[in-house]
Amino acid sequence: QDLGMESWRRVWTPPRGKPWSRELWAPELHRLRGKWWIYVAADDGENANHRMYVLEGSGDDPQAPFELKGKIAAPTDRWAIDATVLEMPGDRLYLVWSGWEGTENVAQHLYIAPMRDPWTIDGERVRISSPEHEWEKRGGIPSINEGPQALRNGDRLFIIYSASGSWGDDYCLGQLAWTGGDVLDPGSWAKKPAPVFSRTDGVFGPGHCCFAKSPDGTE
Repeated sequence: QDLGMESWRRVWTPPRGKPWSRELWAPELHRLRGKWWIYVAADDGENANHRMYVLEGSGDDPQAPFELKGKIAAPTDRWAIDATVLEMPGDRLYLVWSGWEGTENVAQHLYIAPMRDPWTIDGERVRISSPEHEWEKRGGIPSINEGPQALRNGDRLFIIYSASGSWGDDYCLGQLAWTGGDVLDPGSWAKKPAPVFSRTDGVFGPGHCCFAKSPDGTE
């Protein structure tokens, strides 16, 4: 199907009065272990209560209705958004997301944790990136690392993420490159010291990307 050319459907509406009823952010659709899943951040109307939730598809059609499978959180359960799934050889799954270190909104970091199945984190979170460069801190506090996306090129693996405030023109994309070894080891990720996509005279705030193959599969 061509993006934007086919009809859209509402696949899930949260009930009122729940911790996941409001401020649904950054839904992602994934095909994992024979089923469709949607990962979405939601809260009860208070941003400080944002957490990640998993919706389970009801069939092979990604436009068929979804049901809430539940909240997905690490043992250290903090503010969390922008979940994506990293698939590794051996059918190993990892959740990557943006979250707070503590309970104050001063910075968003990138975390990774192993998954037991598409709806359960199976281990403690590990921080693999924090806003450290000037281009990751534009827009003021909170400084931002968010919107992680896995990108493979042959046997090379990257995480492309958004940096600086999305509310400003300097929202941009940074890159973590996997250097081999355990993806749960922060030392296995090398951050590029400059953004890989940033503003120009004609383009402002490129951020929170996704990747798709060209029709012929070559790009």
